Amino acid sequence: MNPGHPRIVLSVGYPRGRTGRLVTVSILGAVVVGLCCCLGGILGLLAGGGDNSALPPIFALGLATVAAVGLGLMIASIARVGAWLDGTRLTVRGLTSRTVDLQTARSVTLAATADSNTGIASDGGVVVTGGVTRTPVLTVVGPEATVRLRLRSREGVLIPASEMAALAGALSVAQCPGAREAASWLQAMASDPRTMLM
Repeated sequence: MNPGHPRIVLSVGYPRGRTGRLVTVSILGAVVVGLCCCLGGILGLLAGGGDNSALPPIFALGLATVAAVGLGLMIASIARVGAWLDGTRLTVRGLTSRTVDLQTARSVTLAATADSNTGIASDGGVVVTGGVTRTPVLTVVGPEATVRLRLRSREGVLIPASEMAALAGALSVAQCPGAREAASWLQAMASDPRTMLM
């Protein structure tokens, strides 16, 4: 952590529904693992389990293991997803974490990508155009890593204006191509989210 710079946690994960989503995925995942176990047993019988009694348990265990690994990865991605700004250091975390220092960045781009089907119309700064929601994505290439930050939570809401302003402030120290334009766009979106449509 940088002394004198408080860590700013960015609202890019599941700020409202993380617990409910984890509970739902865990319950549905347990059901899917059980069904995969049963399906594996049936496939083992069909594959010659009458002649070899070891096949049904092997197939059952194999399919259940694949389903459990998939469930574990899904739970980990929901629980871990997040991002924060620590002075000029931007960290984005999914299954792995990547950190880049904006001060030493080599390039910065900010572009809006079209997400179909998010379409949450709320007071959270979501702008919907013809059923397609545009999500600004900040990409920073540095000597340590390349960080890609979606400026919308996984629930479809733009990050708050204060967080956009903090990102713009941190980018103001970068001397690389695209940093000044990205900082200006972030400041404009902090004032009016409709700026991303221009």
